Order: sequence, then C-alpha cells, then structure tokens
Amino acid sequence: ERKASVTPTTHELQDFKLACERLWLLDVQRCQPGVDYAVNMQKGKNSSWHKGDLAPDPLFRWVKDEVFERETFKHFISLLDNYEAHTGNAEVVTKEEKDEEDSFLKAVIETPIGQYLYQYLLKKQKVKSESDLKIFLQNMWFKLYSREVRGDSSPFEHVFVGEIRDGSVIGMHNWIQLFHEERNGKFDYAGYIKPRRRGTNSLKSGLDEEQLITIQFEWNGYLKPKGTSFVGASPEFELALYTLCHLFGQEDIDLTLGSYSVLIKNHKLKNGSIGSIYP
Repeated sequence: ERKASVTPTTHELQDFKLACERLWLLDVQRCQPGVDYAVNMQKGKNSSWHKGDLAPDPLFRWVKDEVFERETFKHFISLLDNYEAHTGNAEVVTKEEKDEEDSFLKAVIETPIGQYLYQYLLKKQKVKSESDLKIFLQNMWFKLYSREVRGDSSPFEHVFVGEIRDGSVIGMHNWIQLFHEERNGKFDYAGYIKPRRRGTNSLKSGLDEEQLITIQFEWNGYLKPKGTSFVGASPEFELALYTLCHLFGQEDIDLTLGSYSVLIKNHKLKNGSIGSIYP
C-alpha cells in the first residue's frame, strides 16, 4: 500500500512535490482534532491589518498529555526553551542543548517519515548514512547565523520557536510552540484571518477541524499580524517537509497535502541557508 512504504518511488524522486504528499500520508503521529486536541477558532478578521482581539478565549481548548509523551514530541518540547527571543542577542549553545538537538534528530530519523527522508536523500546523493543525515539536518536547522548580530538566530529557532525583531514577531509557525506559550501565558490569540485557504472538506467540517490555520496573535506582548501553521502535524512531518522544500523547491511551492492546497514560502539567504519557510 502506498501509504505504508518508506521507499521513495521513481516518480517521487523525479518530483519532490509528490514526496511531500507522501510525507503527509506517512505522518502516523499526526494528531486528530477532537481526539488528540481541540481548538477554538472563534471570530475571523478580513485582513491582517484588522487589529484588536476578537478572541476572548484561548486558541487551544485542550491537548491530551499523551501527545507530549510521544518520542519526537517530547524531544521537540525540550528544544523550545533553548532560545533567546530577541534578535540581536547572540545565542549561547550549551552541551546539554547540543545533546537535546541530537536526541530530537535521532528520534525523527527513527520515524517512518525520517526513514523516508533518509531513503530520499540517500538516492539524491545528499547523504551516505543515517549518522550523515543527522549531521546534515543539524547543519541545516541548528547552525547559528546572524539576523542582526553574529550567532543570534538559527532556522529552527526562526521557523519553529519564533523571534522578536523591530517590535514584532517573526517566524513562529509551529502549533506545539503556540500551545506551549499559550499555556505559559505568553501567547495571546486574537482571531483567525479570512479568507483562509480552503481544503476540499473544510466547509463541511467547520473551522475547529481545520489542520491549516492563518491567525493573528501576540507573543510576549509583540504582534504577529498574520501567521500560518499546521495544527496537529508531528514535528518530524514539518522538519522533513521544509527540508525537502528548501533543498528542491523554488521560492513559492504549491503542494497538495491531504485535502489541503498549500503554498509553501521558501526564503533562502544569500549563503543558501533557510531564512524562513512556512505555509
């Protein structure tokens, strides 16, 4: 069955967009709305220029504790407190943090998605072994670069955790981080942005069932006028998806993931590393 195989087909090797579709099918740890978590989308805004809080209640009603006991989720969460939010402050990486990055990547590689990514990059001659893949991902996602001063940022920090620059939030596209920060009182949801990119089944199932949302929020008191996130996706899905898009895609990448038509924005820095990448 197509869903179960972690071996890329010839077509997938020729077209990375098909490989991205396969990642969606392989995401066995994706959380289901109403089963593993529930969100409360509340009111929508016509544009990101529309300021003001239209959502008196939190975005997340609940997420089952069990979700965060899953290997990749557990290791992902341990990475979230390793970063300094404001750009211009150099990151200091401790040995413990390096070990946490290591444990996270090892856990990712052991999943079906990680195995598929390994086979894919092996066939593309980007890596030679699983330990090679770990180093490859470490360099791609965790290597520090400068946004304002040397070593104040990394692709992982920007995309998954979020940063504050010039008085606003940049990056921060991961739902686990949003939940984590909402629970810690640092994230304030202000409503979703309409018109949202519609999946074929979304009109029937309602907003709270959506697994791709565009929202406005404040983090640490700073505004993010508009940010899009997958909801429920596993950390390995997002990491692998963005890795393939960054390596093989142009700036705008149109994908079909399940019932969603998704546009991935892929901003590369001059040196080729990930500036930002998000749906």
